[in-house]
Amino acid sequence: AAEARQALLAPGEADRGQDLLRARAMSVLMRIAAGRGLTQGVLHLVIEQSELVRIAPLTLVSVQSEDGPQVLCLDRAEEAFKVLKDTSFALPALRALIRIYESEHDWARAIHAVESLRKLVDEPVPQLVHYHCEQAQVALASKPPLVAQAQEALQQAERAAKASGAGSGSAASVRVALIHASIAGSAQQTLSQRQYLQTVLQQSPEFAGLVAEQLLQNFSQTQESAQGLALLLSHHEQYPSLDLFNVVFRALRAQQGVDVAWAFARRALQAHPSLLGLDRLLEAELAHASENQTPLESPIPGADLALLRRLINKHSQRLDRYTCRSCGFQARRYYWQCPGCNAWETYKPRRMEELG
Repeated sequence: AAEARQALLAPGEADRGQDLLRARAMSVLMRIAAGRGLTQGVLHLVIEQSELVRIAPLTLVSVQSEDGPQVLCLDRAEEAFKVLKDTSFALPALRALIRIYESEHDWARAIHAVESLRKLVDEPVPQLVHYHCEQAQVALASKPPLVAQAQEALQQAERAAKASGAGSGSAASVRVALIHASIAGSAQQTLSQRQYLQTVLQQSPEFAGLVAEQLLQNFSQTQESAQGLALLLSHHEQYPSLDLFNVVFRALRAQQGVDVAWAFARRALQAHPSLLGLDRLLEAELAHASENQTPLESPIPGADLALLRRLINKHSQRLDRYTCRSCGFQARRYYWQCPGCNAWETYKPRRMEELG
């Protein structure tokens, strides 16, 4: 019956149909394995077809193990894709393999798969920079930190960024600079850390909110807190953002007092009205009073700031998110890779309220 159906198709189309059938079968097996955390063993795939159709479709897929219908394990994904490497599905199979390694956080294999992809087709893989950055962060998270290994990974990331045409102000370049700054900070290389952080301010001004707190701490280590605050204040005037507003307000409150801080807040909120910004400064004011165990100094005579903050916070919470441009996933923290759809660089470093 199979031979009769195959005879109805041109030879090339029949081969393509068989490749498609194998690709779908491999995809089903890998989804089952990934969903159950399986990495080794054997699965039997049973394919049933309707005898009423002339072209063999994949109508039902079930999985059985040696001991019955209970799913066991699956060989490594790359072994499955060897079946497809010399077929017309080699490219989509390799791209799928890269996505599998991403989901497993197997960055070394993901990098190797990208190198294999480049041998087949000349196409940019911008997330390769992030693969190397992930390797660097894994090395730094080791105990003790593997600094030399992390630095080598960052060098690879910089080469990948250059090869992909990523500019000095790109998100990938920002991430590389932030990891360099982290390494320098851990090594007590204060001026080197400052240079990396200031590079982000200069070349990628919209990412200022991600580096502002670190930059203030860096300046304070050299007894230059006032200079650090002046730098951020000047930056906020040119490139205002909610995250930067929050850092600057708190620093002004600590260094120059409540009147100066609230004067800045009034100017900023008048220029860029923001419910979330108001919530942030009320939160900072309440936290300051709590930490110092002092009576709350309300710049608004007779105002109950605690009550006002509770009312505002109820409505501002939904605005205090970063949003993925690809799938719409909302997150409290900034991600280089969306946890919702796994796409890279789909978050702008701005909160939802700012994007509206």
